[in-house]
Amino acid sequence: MNYNNIAKKLNILFVVLVAIAVCANLYMSDKASTAGNALSELESRVKALSLENENLENKYAVASSMSNLTKLAFENGFTDSQSEFYTSPDLALR
Repeated sequence: MNYNNIAKKLNILFVVLVAIAVCANLYMSDKASTAGNALSELESRVKALSLENENLENKYAVASSMSNLTKLAFENGFTDSQSEFYTSPDLALR
C-alpha cells in the first residue's frame, strides 16, 4: 500500500509538471509571436527610412551639382571672373 501511495503522488507530480511545461510553452509562444510582430514593424520602418535616405541623397546630389550651383550663382548676381591669371612656366621648373 505504501508503494501505491508513492506511485499516485509521483503520477500527480508528473501531471503537474507537464501542465506547467504546457503553460510555459504557451507563454513563450505568445511572447515570440509578439516579438515577431514588433520585428516586422521595425523592418518595415527601416525599409521606409532607407528609401527616404536614398531620396534625400539624390536630392542632395542634384542640389550640389556644379551646373545647379552655377545656375544659382547667376540667379543671385554672381558673374564670371573677368581677370585672367598667367603663370610663368619657369617658376614651376625651379
